[in-house]
Amino acid sequence: MKLMRRFQFEHWWFISMLVGLIILPWVVTLAFCPNPFAAYHTVDPSLIVKANLFSLGWGVANVLCGLCFVRIGFALTGGILTGLGVSIGVTVPMIVKGSGLFSGAPNLGSAAGRTVLLGWRSCSWVSFWSRWQVSAEIGH
Repeated sequence: MKLMRRFQFEHWWFISMLVGLIILPWVVTLAFCPNPFAAYHTVDPSLIVKANLFSLGWGVANVLCGLCFVRIGFALTGGILTGLGVSIGVTVPMIVKGSGLFSGAPNLGSAAGRTVLLGWRSCSWVSFWSRWQVSAEIGH
């Protein structure tokens, strides 16, 4: 606890991201997977590039999340990221289909996709309507 007082939040965020996103995954891979590099050689290089680009995006998102925690607070950051994360996390598999589990994901034109779009539209309308009501009450 004494050590924590000497450093700022950003220092601890950097350490946790370094350990959680780089060091620990490689330690677990090297400890529990026999010949991981031989396994990587059997995978198509374009797939490894795509996976690393998604990993880079995840790392950037974590850094930006940490900056948002510092700048606008935990509560507002959590609300924004939850709203964006859920909506993007539900629609991306419907748009970008790969192989494996997501290959059978429904399209946006399917019943599930139309339900997602209806939810988006409803949330957008409620947000717009509530702002309009607040503006009308204040007199703007």
